[in-house]
Amino acid sequence: MTATTALQTRMTLDKAAEYLRRRQDDDGLWRDFATPFGFSADWVTGCVLRSLAGVPGTEDCVARGATALLQRQRPNGGWGFNENVPTDCDSTVWALLGLLAVERAPESTVDAARGYLEAHRDATTRGFSVYTDADEIDTSFGLEPDFVHGWKQPAHCVTAAVVQALLACGGTSELLVRQAVRYLLDAQRPDGSWTSYWWHDAAYPTLHAVTALVAGGASRPEALERCVALLVSRQEPSGAWTTPMAPDGHPFATACHLEALLAQPTTSAAAAAAERAAAWLREAQHPDGGWTPYPIMRIPMPNTVDPAEVTDWYFDEEMLPVVLRDANGLYTTAAAVHALRTAVAREESR
Repeated sequence: MTATTALQTRMTLDKAAEYLRRRQDDDGLWRDFATPFGFSADWVTGCVLRSLAGVPGTEDCVARGATALLQRQRPNGGWGFNENVPTDCDSTVWALLGLLAVERAPESTVDAARGYLEAHRDATTRGFSVYTDADEIDTSFGLEPDFVHGWKQPAHCVTAAVVQALLACGGTSELLVRQAVRYLLDAQRPDGSWTSYWWHDAAYPTLHAVTALVAGGASRPEALERCVALLVSRQEPSGAWTTPMAPDGHPFATACHLEALLAQPTTSAAAAAAERAAAWLREAQHPDGGWTPYPIMRIPMPNTVDPAEVTDWYFDEEMLPVVLRDANGLYTTAAAVHALRTAVAREESR
């Protein structure tokens, strides 16, 4: 990254930070993803905080967001998607990571959250699930207990995020982390990617699996090598990664893949791919500072075990099973900010 491109990236980040700052609600939270259960608040706020941590000019909005998020931690130590639903493991991960990133996580908050996360570990697979029986998601939605088993099974995307959160807050046994890392290693597909229960394609789970493996000291370098080879081979000449819904470039997928490349030991091919991806993200930014959101998060029926077997999905509707975009552009923009900041930090550390 030359001095010119570093300056261009910082200008891009300044515009994106202002985009996020302007879209903070009066109560300090950020909200996005219009689900049948309401907009996400706790989860999205944690993700935005993590991306804005240390960004000049955002100190006030970060402080308000952190204060609001701290007040929403529930007695069991967890956070929920929003106030309308029970606590869940994934929202708790991102609320915790956001608070840790902005250094606003008191020890009591961290201890309670850690305990909540560890309680979502599956005794058989050693992976982590979004819900357990204790969350009473069936009671909350008026469903039979045996109708929500799909949402209670361990998931690759959730486990990868939990590993990062537990390592970030400390105090978790090394054995628990090693077993979760092994679960992720065993779940990698032959092509080098990971699948997800809650995400429409492989970009998010692959990024966070790679990040968890590196942070957790995975002992299979060939797993990371396969992932790098896959990402480099599927990048378009423009620098973007595409999907059928975004044939000209998918900002969220590109941000995820850029950060996945940066999380791993760098090869010349990976470094070149990362530079092309960062350049594409800079060019794809809208004048208002955001990026185009596409449907990325999916919510299967609670009794669905394998979402890949579902053939009929609603898109951006308040019906299940559904695939949703972050209509306010907050999640996509936060992902692009975090990826580009990681690129700048990588360059500055050389």
